Amino acid sequence: MARSRAGARSLSQLIAGASRAIYAIDGQYQLVYCNAACGELLGVDPDAVLGQRCAYHAPDGESAEPAGIAASLCPPPEVWHGEVTSAVLTVRQGSGAWQPCRAEFVLLGGDGLAGGGLVATLAPCVEPTEDASESATLHAQLARLRQDLWAHWPLEELIGVSPAIQRVRDQLALAARGAVRVLIQGATGSGREHAARLLYRRSLPAETDPLIPLWCPLLDAELIQSTIAAVVRQWGLALPPAGSERVGAVRAPTLLLLEVDQLEREAQAELAGFLGLPSFECYTIATTQESLIQLAAADRYRQDLAFALSTLVIEIPPLAARPEDVPLLSQHFVEKYNSQANRQVSGLMPETLDALALYPWPENVDELAEVVSHGCRAATGSWIEPRHLPDKIRWANQTVAHPPRDDEAVVLDAVLEEVERELFVRALRRAKGNKTKAAHLLGLSRARFHRRWEYFERSPRDGTGRVGNS
Repeated sequence: MARSRAGARSLSQLIAGASRAIYAIDGQYQLVYCNAACGELLGVDPDAVLGQRCAYHAPDGESAEPAGIAASLCPPPEVWHGEVTSAVLTVRQGSGAWQPCRAEFVLLGGDGLAGGGLVATLAPCVEPTEDASESATLHAQLARLRQDLWAHWPLEELIGVSPAIQRVRDQLALAARGAVRVLIQGATGSGREHAARLLYRRSLPAETDPLIPLWCPLLDAELIQSTIAAVVRQWGLALPPAGSERVGAVRAPTLLLLEVDQLEREAQAELAGFLGLPSFECYTIATTQESLIQLAAADRYRQDLAFALSTLVIEIPPLAARPEDVPLLSQHFVEKYNSQANRQVSGLMPETLDALALYPWPENVDELAEVVSHGCRAATGSWIEPRHLPDKIRWANQTVAHPPRDDEAVVLDAVLEEVERELFVRALRRAKGNKTKAAHLLGLSRARFHRRWEYFERSPRDGTGRVGNS
């Protein structure tokens, strides 16, 4: 027993003193070992990252914190399934820099989860461009984007590289710098309310009074009058007389007007009256599905209220209008699932991403999250295949691939003429070419039969089977 313990200590000392960066992850995705060389490569004290979870995901918050550094050491899930033994990881360092590293993995017991984990060696390398899978590329891109984005706009609905979503982020940053009334417009599932609440947190000081949410579809004129009157009384919004100073440091709250386009007409009049008062200092952030200005132009909304609420309009585009963001958002939802589950998924197969690209996403980002979560639960290996997606994706894609044919116009005269011609042919065949007998079979005079038959002989069928010259 003593010899065994001495051997274990010797091995531990040998690994600890190795010049190659070495770390180990157990079967619960916990970082359980990091030698000095690995700590030096990461730019952190090895003890600082021990015990951190190494699920395959881009972590929230600052990626240069221990949790983010440890997450960047996580191998792709196909390593745990024994499908690959090496990979290029984009490792986050304590300084905040990114370092591409080639990692070599050894599963303990042949199956990492069942056998107790894995050991990895790590060495800096040149970031590859040709051998990285699409999922690995998206994983690295997502980690960098979230590092840049999450400190300011930690909303999954804002993840993407399209010009449309970048414009939304820029508009939110602009709105956060100025105390203006903001209208956030978007379809169901686009994240309007999340963006509104985040904008409030980003734009106003910590000592500002709370956000007051109002669900407009439920507010009638009496309710909105009593609610805003209570706000006025509680926060003392009436201005003091000219030349005097307000007692205390009371700040005006912000009204969050949810689904303001569904506010009934009488309630619109009450709200417009409050917002028009010079002494009413309350700011507003409102959400809407439709443009208030367009509703007002169609006489479906009060014009003065529409303009009062629309000082700055931020339109969140539907997911179908930014298809280039679907792969990155899908990878985000895969990694969100990984951070909460005991089983890990690498990403979506290229054919799966192709299937998602064809879908119209009527419920936007919320629906994509649901679809990817379904795929993660259905996947049996490292990848989400097309067969793991919900049936509605397959059905929708079949509809796109096989659109219904346009109904061909039926020309009644031509159809009747073709039927008549066929009857003449059959009558002649039955009469063995005798036109008089054929006329008798059709109940026609011989002269009328001859006139029609001469017409048919001058007018052959066209390529569609119809009579040509009519």
